[in-house]
Amino acid sequence: MLWRILAAGLLTALLAILPARPQMLGEGVWKTPGGGACSQATAFLGRASGLNAAHTTAYTNLICGLVSDGVWSNLDGLYVFATNSQANALLNLVSSSWNLTITGALTFNADSDMTGSVGANYMSTGYVDNGGAGQFALGNASFSVWISTVADAGNAMGEHFQNFDYQITPDAVAQIFVLFHGNNISFSPAPNAGGLYLGNETSGTTYEIYYNNTLKTSGSVAAGVLNGMTLTWPSDGGTASPLRAGHFGGKLTSGQEGNLYARLNTYITAIHGSVP
Repeated sequence: MLWRILAAGLLTALLAILPARPQMLGEGVWKTPGGGACSQATAFLGRASGLNAAHTTAYTNLICGLVSDGVWSNLDGLYVFATNSQANALLNLVSSSWNLTITGALTFNADSDMTGSVGANYMSTGYVDNGGAGQFALGNASFSVWISTVADAGNAMGEHFQNFDYQITPDAVAQIFVLFHGNNISFSPAPNAGGLYLGNETSGTTYEIYYNNTLKTSGSVAAGVLNGMTLTWPSDGGTASPLRAGHFGGKLTSGQEGNLYARLNTYITAIHGSVP
């Protein structure tokens, strides 16, 4: 009998010191064993403002889901433009660093997107590619943009100004162009296709390009040198394509890319009502 009491006490003590991990309660709702949202969601919700229950739940499920998936720790910046206010759309979900600032004119459409136009209209992270102190670095980089529809051949995200190392340029006619160190890689989804476009630099010379949760192309390019450019949505020249979300950070596995797409898809569906 005594051994049962001792075993129970030891188990209780171990559970008390183990770190809390997000757990799914059902219906995609996450919380920690101690109650409430995971700590990462709690931190973001403390910086956001004016959220109703639907937005709070959607953010919590997105963030805690990505933590559980093992994606969150690879992200430097995650931005969701489909939200209740422009102020919240400019916040970095991952940390208080690299919130977005607007140059020029963009239109915030509640629970839908941020839309600009061709020209010097963009949201800047302030993150410089060769000295941003995050995980995003040469040979270890991922970057993305979720657009609702392709309005033109403008640059939807990437580095601002010249000497581009990373860029995503949807084309309303035929192809999508993703730039890696001056190498323009193209692939052809359905014309005018909205959704998640993601570039993944898996080493100093190898790349992958995903559309939604599908690997569209991969290959090798000559080794690049980062030029000290700043990451923005949209990037140089602007675009009128409506932007729903985007991220940057370290490289992702194919499974992590699929999880990022699935979590953003669930969030956008919950808040906007449809995708893309």
